[in-house]
Amino acid sequence: AGTQTVTLTGTGQAPATGALNTTLVSFPPTAVGESSASLTVPTLYLSNTGDLPLKCIVIWAGAASTTASSCVAIPSTGEFAATDTCNGQLAGPGQCTVSVVFTPTSQGPQTGTLWIYDALGTQQVALSGTGVQAATLSISSNSPAFANNTLTFANQDLNVASAPAVLTITNSGGVAAGIVGFAIPGSSVPGSPASYFATGTTTCTAPLAPGGSCTVQVIFTPGAAGASSAALNIAAAGAK
Repeated sequence: AGTQTVTLTGTGQAPATGALNTTLVSFPPTAVGESSASLTVPTLYLSNTGDLPLKCIVIWAGAASTTASSCVAIPSTGEFAATDTCNGQLAGPGQCTVSVVFTPTSQGPQTGTLWIYDALGTQQVALSGTGVQAATLSISSNSPAFANNTLTFANQDLNVASAPAVLTITNSGGVAAGIVGFAIPGSSVPGSPASYFATGTTTCTAPLAPGGSCTVQVIFTPGAAGASSAALNIAAAGAK
């Protein structure tokens, strides 16, 4: 009867891969009860260099789990938490990012594990960080008139500025504080007792590193006879 021909076509595709760019993530010292900045690409990412999609991606931080093979999300537990942009599947070729946040609950070294499960198997990333005391401001002065966070000026002639008293602000915490700022509530009201007090020259012009100190001058210029009092508020972002 003769010969017939059937044309056959097909496309070869490289299998999916799942490669991590690192197996170790270390966080900088982080204040207890506060969260670190997330570590994201280019710090940590999962890549698929194949043509086919990488399926059943489940990413979490904490203890090992036997339910990852069901392709259902697993919540992170402990002091490390993970999120990702993989959404359970990674088309190839491509990559997705993994973000990890460290929130220590106690001081000292902390460790954890980031788990990356997919259809090809399970990978781990070792996580480490150190919980430290939050930035904490303390105030001191070489002036004998300073005690228990109270600065007492000597009797001063009316409308004559006193010699500056110098206060030292120290960050006794384990993380940096923001730039220290000063405010005297009510000092902008003319004739008020608070308006007789002012801050002068300060070295607090940069974030205060752990263990670092800066100074500020305080000046008393009485505008009326009698006792005067006010409060000097000292604060820095992220500090207690």
